[in-house]
Amino acid sequence: MMNGIRQKWGELKLSQRSRHLSATREIIGFDQADYFGILFNASELRNEEIIKKLVKHLVKNQKKVKAVGFIDLKERLSIPMSTLRFDYFSSKELDFTFIPNSNPAIHFLEERFDILLDFNLNDDFPVRYLSRLSRARCKVGMKSESDHFDVSMMIEEGNMVQMVEESMRYLQMFKK
Repeated sequence: MMNGIRQKWGELKLSQRSRHLSATREIIGFDQADYFGILFNASELRNEEIIKKLVKHLVKNQKKVKAVGFIDLKERLSIPMSTLRFDYFSSKELDFTFIPNSNPAIHFLEERFDILLDFNLNDDFPVRYLSRLSRARCKVGMKSESDHFDVSMMIEEGNMVQMVEESMRYLQMFKK
């Protein structure tokens, strides 16, 4: 019950902050984008491996990439080291209302991505918070109740591989 109240308070803060967000939004394609931001739940190692393959693909196509993974420490006991393209934050780095307050999360919000890829398949509030407040030109994610994406996809629940493949397929279709 207490966690529900805390999260509702966080949702209210998110709603207030997102109203004041000013960012130019447009649908852009893979070829027009230079800088990709990726958000994902890194609690499952399988998800992290899928995202690493995606990052490798983007870098191979001369794209700049920054990926941030959220780790719920109830599901995974350790946090990987940050690298040039990967940062992580954990459930221990949230404030009272479940808002991320770690350096990786704060730096992610400061970035101006061309495309934000939100692979938050569990609809985790800390990841949704970062996604919604991102100043990305184009946001891509899974259709949900809290949908704030320029490109929304309906996929099989929990299927990270399908989400990545569909995102890339749609972005390849968009031309300026």
